[in-house]
Amino acid sequence: MFERESSMEQQWLVIESCGEMGSYEEQMLLYNCPEGLLPLEITVRAGVRRYRYDISDMQSIEESANRKKLSGEMIRKIFLGIYTTVMQGRRYLLQEENYCITPGSVFIDRDMHLYLCYLPGYGREITEQLIKLSEWVLEQLDSSDSLAVFRGYSIHVLCKEGKVGLTDLQRMFSAEDSLAETEETLPMDTVEKCIPAAADSVPALEPEKKKQFLPRGIGILFLEGGMVFAFFCAIVFLLR
Repeated sequence: MFERESSMEQQWLVIESCGEMGSYEEQMLLYNCPEGLLPLEITVRAGVRRYRYDISDMQSIEESANRKKLSGEMIRKIFLGIYTTVMQGRRYLLQEENYCITPGSVFIDRDMHLYLCYLPGYGREITEQLIKLSEWVLEQLDSSDSLAVFRGYSIHVLCKEGKVGLTDLQRMFSAEDSLAETEETLPMDTVEKCIPAAADSVPALEPEKKKQFLPRGIGILFLEGGMVFAFFCAIVFLLR
């Protein structure tokens, strides 16, 4: 869908315009581009309008994963970055379905800041895009990184439920942050008592595997409803 263009000093992600000429969204991107979106310019070649997104000194997450498998921290950065940028875009009346969220169109700069491509007229359901992105993450995660395995499968299970939104992903990471704070302030025996009974129905893992794949206290990351059971099942499935 996208093409690449480059000069001696700049690189662009290019696509023929599919948006309405002079639309509000187009004007917003050109003259008041929200934080977290790739800067846009519009060119005309042979009578065809084209969007050019400045990706100088950036790489797509696809390129990054080709060089190094996704760590747990990188997975967090990707999905929280998407959440933050889309929420910021709401203040500018930008539509969720016009964000192009694919491994080849989500970029990071040298400081590891995330940038999304906003394409007026794109019209793809963001939930479906998140499902496909979560499937790609499973293929690219670092299997030796226990946090990458847990986050990758947790996000995938959440997305596959079909009703997940960006807020649900943000809540997941907020729960994780709360866990970290809890473990810093509570004795371990107190933390273990907080683990829901649903976790007891999951077959026991061998001690060495539990240490390798499950970070300390991870069973209480999701305390609402039956989410604990679903996520534990995902991890157990991976270890079989």
